[in-house]
Amino acid sequence: MLVKLIQIRKQHSGSYGLESIFINPAHIVLLRENQPFKQDLMEGKINLTIDKHVEFTTISLADKNQTKEIVVVGSPSTIEAKLFSKQKQILRG
Repeated sequence: MLVKLIQIRKQHSGSYGLESIFINPAHIVLLRENQPFKQDLMEGKINLTIDKHVEFTTISLADKNQTKEIVVVGSPSTIEAKLFSKQKQILRG
């Protein structure tokens, strides 16, 4: 099952952009708070209309013999709840 999240990326020009992405929770290795993006937001370096209280999470994804890191909008606990609380259960009747 894929879960929709909002990814934030720093462009080569120095500006930031948001993008909707879908992640397979089975490929997640690590969730951790992303302080550099939070610091950039507090300093006004992020050129998006985002609430100053928002947090960011770095997600490490396993892909064969390598890992890839992405940054998404939301605290680690919020992202964890979104990723793993949507596990559907089969009703037996």
